Amino acid sequence: MIAVLKQHSWNVGGLLIIVSGVVGAIVTAIFVMSLGVVSESAGVIDGGLLLPQDRQYIIKSEGEYRVVEKGAIFVRPVPALSDSDISELANYVGAESERKISPTYWLFRFSDDTDLATKSSELAKLDSVLSTELNDAIAPFFVPNDYDKLTVDPGRTDTTSAYWLDAINAPVAWDVTKGSEDVVVGMVDTPVDVTHPDLKGKVETLTKEKGTPHGTMVAGVIAAATNNDRGISSVGYATKIIAANGGTTVASMIEALNELVKKRVRVINISMGTPFDNVVLHDVIFDMYINERTIIVAAVGNCGNAVEDAAADTQSSACFETRSYNLDGDFPYSKNSTVMYPAAYNEVVGVTALTDKLTKATFATGNVGAEGNYALLSAPGVNVVTTYPGGKYVLASGTSISSAVVSGVAALMVSAAKSTTPLPEFIETLETTAQPDYVSRYGLVDAAAVVSRVANVVTPTPDYFGPTRSEVCDMCD
Repeated sequence: MIAVLKQHSWNVGGLLIIVSGVVGAIVTAIFVMSLGVVSESAGVIDGGLLLPQDRQYIIKSEGEYRVVEKGAIFVRPVPALSDSDISELANYVGAESERKISPTYWLFRFSDDTDLATKSSELAKLDSVLSTELNDAIAPFFVPNDYDKLTVDPGRTDTTSAYWLDAINAPVAWDVTKGSEDVVVGMVDTPVDVTHPDLKGKVETLTKEKGTPHGTMVAGVIAAATNNDRGISSVGYATKIIAANGGTTVASMIEALNELVKKRVRVINISMGTPFDNVVLHDVIFDMYINERTIIVAAVGNCGNAVEDAAADTQSSACFETRSYNLDGDFPYSKNSTVMYPAAYNEVVGVTALTDKLTKATFATGNVGAEGNYALLSAPGVNVVTTYPGGKYVLASGTSISSAVVSGVAALMVSAAKSTTPLPEFIETLETTAQPDYVSRYGLVDAAAVVSRVANVVTPTPDYFGPTRSEVCDMCD
């Protein structure tokens, strides 16, 4: 039986979204971790739910609200049921359609006027059903950025230093490997502008939808065309991308992951997340880790303190979105206490963001220090130049940028390694070669050390220019 336990809210683009917990399966609202996209004319791009309004269903119980998709319920049948048995079950409970969404969950669709709370409760009482879950809406995170710092014309004639590449020793890594077109990074994100001059021929998209800022910026960091006498250099150099649209709900995110599995990608970058441990999402992630040998990299979220390089009273809406909320307006726990998924799953490499001084970006979710930190690695994530729809380039900030940096390094690693290298060895290599940063559990990703380890070659050791522990000890746990 589904029963409301507690509520959380997201204040996105002026829309208050309150999500309630459930018994039997923890409910999830997935949100895109924005890179700090800002409009060309200035100001933050307007936010809001990606799920169309006519598909939204509001559940209210004892003053609590939750936005989910109309007519959609995840169902976990008992293992003994065959596919035909589950089809009969779906017909019996009045579902209009059913399909398998993960190794253990099915998505049942009912008519749009279905009372989801009542129907979920009825389903959970059946002997043939172990648990149920609703299909939450998703919305973008925002980290306001100083867009006016850099407006780059097509072709980029500015001389902004690519500090983010130097910080991870990318040029040294490229002497060992420049990546491979055969090593493809899968992206779960918003649609990518594949017509961008620096992305043309580098990105295969699985959607026909128009390119968006977030996905386009993440793609540029991972795999923008490099050594082509224009634009930017990407971490992955020759690496290519298959981009799947994360969509508007939990189900669409899972479907994107399933599509990438079929494409046999070796690395997946996920720039979406939720503060709740969702059993359906974890089911899919776990299966990919065990059965597909996929390196999964995810951003830890932009739910920290005041935005880097912004006024003290200017904060990301994401900072407020992860606080517990009730109708009296109380905020019972700190925004920094939030844990984000899938980054926090053991099967995922969670990545946090550093500034150009290699200190913790204040917007990054989570606390500083190694013990218990689910941010396994860090990477530059403040004022990174990357691709933008319409052939443009922008400064971008956010843990989605940092995650993209690590995904690019992972692609270089796979291209330099033997094809028989086991997945745990890849993960261990990323962790044990990292430079100490006193922010994440293992440290700042080091592309040169990573590819040198797997290729069994010796490369020069660049000078470390990050802060010492004494310089950041006031932030350490």
